[in-house]
Amino acid sequence: MTPIQEEEVTTMKIITILRKNGVYIALIISSIAFLTHQNIEEFSKEFIESKKAHKEAKNKRRKVVLAIIEASKGTELYNEFEKQDKITNDLWDKYKEVKKDEEVFVFISLRYFIERFGLMVAFSIYALYNLIKSHFRERKNIGSKVYHTYMLSIPFFYFFWMFQKFQDLSVAAYNLMTFISAILVTAAIWLITRYKKDSIQKLREQNFTISKLALRNAKPEKQEETFEVLKKIANDK
Repeated sequence: MTPIQEEEVTTMKIITILRKNGVYIALIISSIAFLTHQNIEEFSKEFIESKKAHKEAKNKRRKVVLAIIEASKGTELYNEFEKQDKITNDLWDKYKEVKKDEEVFVFISLRYFIERFGLMVAFSIYALYNLIKSHFRERKNIGSKVYHTYMLSIPFFYFFWMFQKFQDLSVAAYNLMTFISAILVTAAIWLITRYKKDSIQKLREQNFTISKLALRNAKPEKQEETFEVLKKIANDK
């Protein structure tokens, strides 16, 4: 086999794996994405450097302005500056008070609180509904219970952070939680897959048993047709 052919075979294998397991891979990634944000830089290097350069230029400008103000002491213009400076400082203090009053828990305004709170409520309802459903409709599906219990823990953690403000966890703690979460979600998906395969196998066995009974009791003219159905079930993978 030539290197090109080996590369094509490898590519086809990867494509086949993604087709079969793409949904599960997406579920694992999306499930732990909530905890991985601490490993991503808040801003790009270019942004940080640009902000730093602006801050340095701003500080230099401030020194020049202060020197101009100092040189203008005793003039009418300086008296006007002092008057306006006092008005500006009073308005700044008022702004900080209003800003503080606008805050709702850890959010800067009611709008942002409702947005995040509503999103987490919807998320928790989805997880709770599927968790309850798994107890009644799929009692033996342990994977579904594990997965939706984990999904329910995400909004609960967020609610705790939202209503009981605490110091954020370290990057190492987030990494540990991500690692544990990845194991839990992977195990849950494996259990769900095994449960579905077992359910399909059990259904095939039941259909096979029913078909054998039907073949045994079928009229002679229907036996060939029943046998074909039985063969199809036996060959179904």
